This record gives sequence, C-alpha cells and structure tokens, in this order.
Amino acid sequence: MTPFSTLRPQRGAILLIVLVSIMVLTLMIAAASRLIDGKIETAKFARESANDIVLTKNKIAELQYVVATHPLNSAGFLRRIPNNPAEIQSMTEVSGREIKVNGTFNEDSNGLRYSIQASTGLLPINSADQFWLRSFLINSGASLSDVNRLLDGLYDYADANSRPKPLGHDQKKTPINQFEIQTQLHPNYLLQTCGELFNIKVWRDYPLTQSVVDVCSVSRIPSLNLNSIPKRLFMRLFPNAERGPWETEKGVFSNDKAVLNSITEIISVPDEYYSLLLNEYFILNVSIGNYTQSAAIRRGVEKIPPILPK
Repeated sequence: MTPFSTLRPQRGAILLIVLVSIMVLTLMIAAASRLIDGKIETAKFARESANDIVLTKNKIAELQYVVATHPLNSAGFLRRIPNNPAEIQSMTEVSGREIKVNGTFNEDSNGLRYSIQASTGLLPINSADQFWLRSFLINSGASLSDVNRLLDGLYDYADANSRPKPLGHDQKKTPINQFEIQTQLHPNYLLQTCGELFNIKVWRDYPLTQSVVDVCSVSRIPSLNLNSIPKRLFMRLFPNAERGPWETEKGVFSNDKAVLNSITEIISVPDEYYSLLLNEYFILNVSIGNYTQSAAIRRGVEKIPPILPK
C-alpha cells in the first residue's frame, strides 16, 4: 500500500468534518438571526405600544381640557373657545360642527379614535324606577318573567334593606364561608360600576348582561337625553323611530316638535323620563390599534369653569 492510498480516506474524513461543521455553523447563524429578528420585532412592538400609550394619555388630557373649558350647547362641545364677547351670543346655536356627546367616534391626524359620551345618554341602572332598563330588555327579546326577575335582583342588590323582592335574591341566612360572602351577599348599596351587574346572581349568566353593561351608567337620574343616546341604544329603545338625531340636518333634535316628528312612540313616555338637557358628567374614550383608555370627568365642579372672553 502506497502512502498516497492511506491519505485518501483521511482527506475524505476531513472534508466530511468540514462540511458538517459548516452546516452546524450555518444552522447556528440562522437560529441566531431568527432570534435577533424576533427581539427586533419585540422591541418595535414595545416602542409602538409605548407610543400608543403616550398618544392616548395625551388625547385623554386634551379631551378633559375640552370638557372643562369649552362652551357646551345641546349638540356637544364647541371645538374652540370664543375669541370675543360677540361670539358668546352664537354659542348656544347648534352648528353641526360640535364634538358630539353621544359616543360618536372621531379620528384625528394621529389615527386616534376618540369620543365623548354624556352620562345622560346611557341606561341609568341606579334610578329608582328602571323605566329605560325595562324597555331595553323587552325590546331585546327578554320575556316579561325574565325582566321582572332581573329587575328584582337588581333592586335587592342596590336597595338599602335586606327585605327581598318577590323575585329577588337578598340573603336570608348567615353566609358560611368567604366564598358565599363574595358571591351571594348583596351590599345593599348603589352600584359603583356597571360591571357590578355580574355580581348579581340572576344577571351573572344572563345573555343580555354584557349588552346592558356596554350602554349603562351608574346615574340615579331616570331621564335620558335624547340627543346623547348612542345610536345602537337609540335603535333598541325606539325601534319604530322615523329617524334618529344623527339623521337631522345638524345632528340633534332642536325641540320637542322635532322629537315628536321623529319618534311617534315618545307620546307614551312620561315627560320625566326624557329631555334635551345635558348634565355635568361625561365619559371619554380614546383608542389606537389594540390600546384603549377611558376616563370620566365631572364638568364645572371644583375645577376651573368654562373659559369665556371678558
């Protein structure tokens, strides 16, 4: 056997080792590249998320300033503060360019979607007479027995005594453990958030509960402002209406005659349950992408009053 014949297998083995090493290094480099790309994407997402949070917080602050300082008429907030006393006379006149307070979303140059919702346009679940909540449930397809059961359960949860309604669920026995205290005992106090409806046994698994939570407020005032009702709620409360306020020339019902011409069934609604007046409570919503932020503000109470020219 010649020396050259013994070298051939060795050269083949070395070549195989080199090829395997190159393949392993290639795989390692590819894996590292994918890992780096993933970290870059994560960093980009984190930066964009942080930017979205900053934008939404700034927009919330801007809307809070608008609610606290800008003049308000029956349609919503004026988009700017009047420059001179002569403009004050026209502030109450609806132009149709106001920032509506019926939850209608607007979009700004940054892609932010924002809305202002007056609490007087939402179902007042803390009112003594659940006129609008009853109407909403019935028009949503709930049976009369279900409606009575839901309302009695709500009354027992929120009223100031432990006497149960006929179909209610006020606790009659001493709870035996902490779980019963949390899930069965009712606080006998007004709801602080709409989400508390899920704490009420009869509401917890009812199909319409989330629909109510989405369009309710914890107001005690039984009257709804017809101009600030969100479109989806308006259509549920007045399914036979000829048109809603958003379909009028300036986006609002200007007077009772306009209301009667648009909602014939309003004749059967007692006067104390509807109006065209706003109160001082407003809910702000801002969203961009998958990030949403909300805030509530009370106008003109322990804050600077609306700014007017002297």
